Amino acid sequence: MSFTDMPGKRQQGFILAATLWLIAFITVAGAYLAQWAGDARQQIASQQQGLQAEIDYQGTLATLLYLINTQYINEYGIILTELSTEQKEAAILGMGMGLKQSDGNFIKLYDQAYQGMGESLFSVQDESGLIAANTSDPIHLKYLLGLSGLNVTQRNDGIAKLLDYEDPDNLHRINGAEAQQYRQQGKQGPANRLLLTSWELHNILDWDKYPKLWENNLPRLTSSSWEDWPNFNVAPKQVLQTSMGLTQEDAEKIVQARKQIPITELGQLYQIVGRALNIDVLSFSPRPSNFFRVSLWHRQTGRVREIHLELHPRILEKDLLLKTTRPWRLDYQLDFSKTAEQQDAQPKQLKTDLFNSGGSKAKRSETSNFAVPQ
Repeated sequence: MSFTDMPGKRQQGFILAATLWLIAFITVAGAYLAQWAGDARQQIASQQQGLQAEIDYQGTLATLLYLINTQYINEYGIILTELSTEQKEAAILGMGMGLKQSDGNFIKLYDQAYQGMGESLFSVQDESGLIAANTSDPIHLKYLLGLSGLNVTQRNDGIAKLLDYEDPDNLHRINGAEAQQYRQQGKQGPANRLLLTSWELHNILDWDKYPKLWENNLPRLTSSSWEDWPNFNVAPKQVLQTSMGLTQEDAEKIVQARKQIPITELGQLYQIVGRALNIDVLSFSPRPSNFFRVSLWHRQTGRVREIHLELHPRILEKDLLLKTTRPWRLDYQLDFSKTAEQQDAQPKQLKTDLFNSGGSKAKRSETSNFAVPQ
């Protein structure tokens, strides 16, 4: 190779290197742009999905509130069928109405999943079926802690800390906790007032040391609104087992029996379980309350919206009471991850076109009736 050939070869080498670098840059840039475009498409799809879910939520909630405030409600649930004059009077007096039990004719008040607008699902839980967290004698809550695996000492300590969290003074019970004990663990509290939501149970000192409580969805089994014995018509199985003398098998019997006919008296309950129970007759009430928890979730998202309502006045007795300008009050609303039950829920279809949002798969039964009571 002569000296005169070197500049040309150097130039060719430079061009080759530059070309390789350019190709590498274009490849990296192309991969980056493809990744960016993919992320952008995914983000847009997620936003559209979230927007559609919100539209479905709002439509479902508005329809449900309409039904709650226009239809009769009794032990069967929110009644969707047209009632005769005699049946309306019987509903007000708490008497049998001769209604045929059908899941499509009623919105059940024990967290049954139903198809809402679009791809949304919803359920309604009468909070009278939940365990009172704001009470001076939380006997049912203590039993529930036991069902979650806490021994007697842990249950007593937990209840003592709950009562200290709620009472207005700074004197702590034996094994309870006031401000000093919270500060020692670097935590804020106690609130020295009643719980505002059942999810506030997370804030009680040492309750986070028992993961089984939260695995069993403790906040969804308790209520900050209800203060009486759980209603057997709408209580979950775990709550039923907190009533003295009821076993898991008894609870299952009650759940299956109330699907056929509501429980209206203690004698009927005794027949179901096959024996008398140690239940205070004055505490027994089969009637629905005016505190409802509405849950909304979507098939395509991982979130659920929980809405707590107080109805004004009690809708079941609305024909006997003066109407107010505010038929309901929103106590609070929360968004959180779906529970396993909601993720696997098999929703039932109601016999009303009100949840048929255009392209809904649901078809109204030709034999079903829907009318707003006058």
